[in-house]
Amino acid sequence: MCLWSHIIIGWVMAFIVTSPYLFLNGSLCLHSMDTTFLPYYTIIVLIFLPITIVTICDTRTLWFVRNSTRRVHATVAISQVSHKRDILLVKITISSFITFLVGWTPFFVIQLFDKSTYIPYDLNVFFQILVASSVLQGVITLISTNQPVRTFLREVITKRRSQVRILM
Repeated sequence: MCLWSHIIIGWVMAFIVTSPYLFLNGSLCLHSMDTTFLPYYTIIVLIFLPITIVTICDTRTLWFVRNSTRRVHATVAISQVSHKRDILLVKITISSFITFLVGWTPFFVIQLFDKSTYIPYDLNVFFQILVASSVLQGVITLISTNQPVRTFLREVITKRRSQVRILM
């Protein structure tokens, strides 16, 4: 039930956030409206809202892990292992956030001000590669730090190999 409610809330929020584009700059365009706020709204929606969401999620994760570490400290005297786990999580979180910020901000700013024609072709290609590499880094981090994801991928790969062997 919680999963479905989160999916529905996500779709409703996506509609609410994108509705100014639909009604002011899209197919249902209302020409009598003043749209001078639209570039500022775009900055907020494309840059500050994702940064805020990522920061809130990362902070909540760090608090959860810190509270978990405190519970482990109270029951077991393995403080060095827990401290290393906390430091590793902080490093992963900070590096993921910086990668997100560095990878996506130039692309969003270019799209926001619609200045792709004024940017040299090589720099534009570099910014597009930067976006793809930041997504790749996020996926690699997810795979390398998440045991259930690694287990799932290992099972998928071994099933594929066994299916290929059977077909041969």
